[in-house]
Amino acid sequence: MFKWTDEPVKLREIVQYTIEKLRENEVEYRELVENANSIIMKVDTLGNITFFNNFAQKFFGYSEEEIIGKNAIGTIIPQKDTSGNDLELMARDMLQNPEIYIGNEYENSCHNGELIWVSWRNKALVDDRGKFTGLLCIGNDISDRKRAEIALQRANEELEIRVEERTADLRQALEQLQTEIVERQEAEEELRESEAREREKSQQLEKTLVQLRSTQTQLIQTEKMSSLGQLVAGIAHEINNPVNFIHGNIKYVDDYVQNLLGLVELYQQEYPQPSGEISNRIEEIELDFLIEDLAKILSSMKVGTERIRSIVLSLRNFSRLDESDMKPVDIHEGIESTLLILQNRFKGKNNYPDIQLVKEFGNLPLVECYACQLNQVFMNVITNAIDAIEQKFQNLSVEEIKVNPGRIIISTKVSDRDTAIIKITDNGPGMPEAVKNQIFNPFFTTKEVGKGTGLGMSISYQIVVEQHKGQINCISEIGQGTTFIIEIPIKN
Repeated sequence: MFKWTDEPVKLREIVQYTIEKLRENEVEYRELVENANSIIMKVDTLGNITFFNNFAQKFFGYSEEEIIGKNAIGTIIPQKDTSGNDLELMARDMLQNPEIYIGNEYENSCHNGELIWVSWRNKALVDDRGKFTGLLCIGNDISDRKRAEIALQRANEELEIRVEERTADLRQALEQLQTEIVERQEAEEELRESEAREREKSQQLEKTLVQLRSTQTQLIQTEKMSSLGQLVAGIAHEINNPVNFIHGNIKYVDDYVQNLLGLVELYQQEYPQPSGEISNRIEEIELDFLIEDLAKILSSMKVGTERIRSIVLSLRNFSRLDESDMKPVDIHEGIESTLLILQNRFKGKNNYPDIQLVKEFGNLPLVECYACQLNQVFMNVITNAIDAIEQKFQNLSVEEIKVNPGRIIISTKVSDRDTAIIKITDNGPGMPEAVKNQIFNPFFTTKEVGKGTGLGMSISYQIVVEQHKGQINCISEIGQGTTFIIEIPIKN
């Protein structure tokens, strides 16, 4: 039979057990907050600091005894930042209007006077009656990011100045070149009128001058790309450091968040019916919103890491040549003119044999394209093929090279997709997969400093894919040489 005298005993045991568990949970929660790798603090309605976790104490250099009860203004918030902004006014406005300061970034002051940039997430605290009681603030150090942004801004300003200076020099050189061409044309006209019997030689000279103009245009573009590439090469290198730093922090933040969320979920599974105080606390901090907002914060950080990369990509536009309208062109003639410019590169040096050139031209119709720009693509690809073969020669003796000399094969044909296909193959050392995957990236190069800007193949990709709506692909293996396949629509 049930004894009524046992009921108070059981009730006391249940109450005692529940109290002990709540104390354990409170201790564990406080340990998590104290040991978090972020600044966590609370301030009351007057701005006085009521909580300062261990990380915050180490970060700002204040002990708990030195900071608790002190006002945030004058301790960790200076009256003004280095730009002269009134941070004291901002802090007081934050206490008056906490809803508009959910997230903000500003300089904070350490105990030793050092100013450090911190990104804050702020949460208004209210009591049971809904009365505002203070702020919960969580902060993270963003000083490195701010320094990187300042350095990048200065570098961009310097780059713009140098680009303007270089553009002015190129414009002056172009004007001088145009003047020289006009003078030469006038000289040609006089020569044709005064030397009728030398008409045939004069026509040959005119043809040579046309080829020279094309070569001069290519040289101007190459000089422009080389100069600007050197200016931005250092910037591109410096950008990688803050990007890698941010990426590394995102991983740690994501791990910490997942661990904390996993712990919260485990608590919810173990205690599906929490006490009223815990339930109130969950509603007070809006736990579901925090979980959802954390994912958004991480996503926005990832978007931020892509911001600097977009700056590098935007520099690609400077590489375009001003050229005439698209017109039907003999592709073979463009290849031949390119080979004519590069014919000296095929000659052997230091007793090495000449690089062999094999042309396997198909029956191509006239192709609608920008002739000069497409010739630039041929120039870049063939030049890289010659460089690759010369690199291979460096590790071989003259006798070994004579047995297996350098060879470049250029073939053309019409595909069943009504496109012109140009293949350029070399028997150089080939490329590993990691290099091949980056070959079309701006500023990527495997050449020594001063011998390459990393812009040639990026520009070639832009010309073929973006301007001609075609394709350019690379097939390469270590020890098997490299083949570039260029595919251009016959009619654009």
